[in-house]
Amino acid sequence: MFRFLTLLALLLGLLAHSARAAEFNCMVMVQQPTMTGVDPMLFENMRKDLFEYMNRTKFTDHVFEGAERIRCDISIILNGMPAGDQYTANIQVRAVRPVYNSTYETVIFNFMDKDARFNYVQFQQLQFSEVSFTSNLACLLNFYAYMILGFDYDTFSLEGGDVFFEKAQNQLNLAAANNEPGWTAMEGGGRLNRYWLVENMRNNSYKAIHEVYYRYHREGLDKMAEDVNTGRAAVLEALVLMERLANQNLNLAITRLFLDTKANQQSNELINIFRRANPQDKQRFVQIMTQLDPSNASAYATVLQEE
Repeated sequence: MFRFLTLLALLLGLLAHSARAAEFNCMVMVQQPTMTGVDPMLFENMRKDLFEYMNRTKFTDHVFEGAERIRCDISIILNGMPAGDQYTANIQVRAVRPVYNSTYETVIFNFMDKDARFNYVQFQQLQFSEVSFTSNLACLLNFYAYMILGFDYDTFSLEGGDVFFEKAQNQLNLAAANNEPGWTAMEGGGRLNRYWLVENMRNNSYKAIHEVYYRYHREGLDKMAEDVNTGRAAVLEALVLMERLANQNLNLAITRLFLDTKANQQSNELINIFRRANPQDKQRFVQIMTQLDPSNASAYATVLQEE
């Protein structure tokens, strides 16, 4: 009996450790608005399998306590089944992180993948591997898991996410080497696709992007609860760096990603930050954002009307 209880305690300990070690608290949604004549349970099983994969796979050797797990959402909109177990889809991936000393959560990654194609077989377990190709679906999930980790770690320490961007690059290389679709420079939305997203984050010519994310979050948002002016000044410094980076190349994927993350229509975080800024900072903010995002210049100019 003692031996049984000891083994049971060890097993429970290992399970508890596994739960703590998981990095993500990930919600998964699967929709099929145009697909008919298919058993709905197939899509529900797909959702469950992807949910289990994202929330139980250990993508790092770091231990995450429950409250530290990164909150993210993966929304898959299935467009069709070209053949057999093959699917085409749009995948929206979004991740947030808490802001220190507040109840506010800021979006750190917001990306729409418009060229996702993969195979899914019911009741066939997805296999995780960092170094070998198991399936295109696993590579997709691994790629976005590592991209989220990279951006999350970049917001807490300067260039802290480098190792994860490298791992994301490895997933891209594995899929491309197996001739899987959607992983090359010319696929999936031109300059805003998986290839260019990770290329930009790993390209030393655009290394300033890591400082942008660190200053914006760690020195900016995280400081605003104790000193709003100091925090806002750091956010403005991050935008100045973003402006210089964009001037190097007007078509950078990371510029569009930054805007989709921080200046999206649902919640324009940047406008909210600068509504109460001093007139000089407001003018500088509008000037920068008009250059970065000219199609939405009128929205940014609204901060000039706030007192």
